[in-house]
Amino acid sequence: MLHLDSCTGLKTFEISCPYCSAPLTAGSRLKWEGMLTWSECRCASCRKEFDYALPVAHAARFPVYRSPGQKVESAAELQWLVQAWNNSEASPLSLEYQGQASSKILRVFNCLDPCYGHALLRLLQVFPWLQHPEYDVLVLAPARLQWFIPESVKQRLLVHGPMKALAGEIQGLSGWMDAHLASHPHWQWDTLPLNFDYERLSLEPFLGAEYQIPKAEAATLVIHWRKDRFWMQSRAGEALAWCYYKYRWSWLQSWLEAQQLRNFKNLVRKVRQQVPGLSVYLVGMGKPKMLHWAIDERAESPDAETEKQWCRRYAQAGLVVGIHGSHMLLPSLLSQGIVELLPDWKINHWGEDVLFLKKDLEKRTRCRMVPTRSSTQRVTAHVLALLKWWPLWYDEKKPGKAHLGA
Repeated sequence: MLHLDSCTGLKTFEISCPYCSAPLTAGSRLKWEGMLTWSECRCASCRKEFDYALPVAHAARFPVYRSPGQKVESAAELQWLVQAWNNSEASPLSLEYQGQASSKILRVFNCLDPCYGHALLRLLQVFPWLQHPEYDVLVLAPARLQWFIPESVKQRLLVHGPMKALAGEIQGLSGWMDAHLASHPHWQWDTLPLNFDYERLSLEPFLGAEYQIPKAEAATLVIHWRKDRFWMQSRAGEALAWCYYKYRWSWLQSWLEAQQLRNFKNLVRKVRQQVPGLSVYLVGMGKPKMLHWAIDERAESPDAETEKQWCRRYAQAGLVVGIHGSHMLLPSLLSQGIVELLPDWKINHWGEDVLFLKKDLEKRTRCRMVPTRSSTQRVTAHVLALLKWWPLWYDEKKPGKAHLGA
């Protein structure tokens, strides 16, 4: 068991030496280096000295450690994190502190992660703690996600720079944290578990009144664009999309984007044959174009207002369609339903990008997963099932009448 003194804000948790499996004792100093926070350890059995990552988020399930002068090691299931940390290169990052210290117990949420979805899921776990006035909250987060941090969070440390640079050590972070926590005699860190119960999540601190918008009378479809994953309708096309994603074959991008745009255009055309009043919005990261079949609200570098505008679209949408990925977390949370195109090479991650607030039949039946090799006809069938036919069977507000966009 690794025991860290509670007066310094650290919990007690059970871990064993990664070399001999003996119980561990810990040093008193922490190293806040980024998405991983290290504790100095020394094994009384094998005498080895090493750093052990605090069990936060993914490191809580798979122990992460490093010997002096050596690279980070972990279980095989966490190789993506180990490789990202070991292969990270120093990038220009800057720290910005917003807020003011108080005498309350400080709870620290380390939401730094190079993956947008991972950082977002960590941030969502801050929301329930805002209902506890006896605590003050300090959030460490990428500056790109500052728009999602509720105003009621009184202390925040934002890291400015590219998200991918958050994979490794952030220069100056540990010194800043040591100095800041020295003024708080009592503080705690949150483990940010992977199996957090999102059912009890309240988004009121973030959404507020601006998202309590009546649903549009006409059906609304939002297409979420992702510029590094594509809807290809053949095995060969999906293989090319995987090669582009894996090896960054930039010469393929324009062709893949053209194919995907054509597929979405055909999807909208077929749906509108059954739903003439359909409103369509195209959102996500990409260069906007003048389209006659959709309102293109994409942005190459979205700012806070753009991100919030997209959230408003989700909240008003009868349905959101998109490729599997972390960009589907908020659409699944805010919209009335999603149709997600899932590549074969992401089957192991099925459902990881879907969030529910309630365990109800309605939400579960309005989230569909279909293969990315699906034809336009098949995807159209799922879209129509949710936009047009689903309300006939489940909408009790208007029995016997399809309530489009309900």
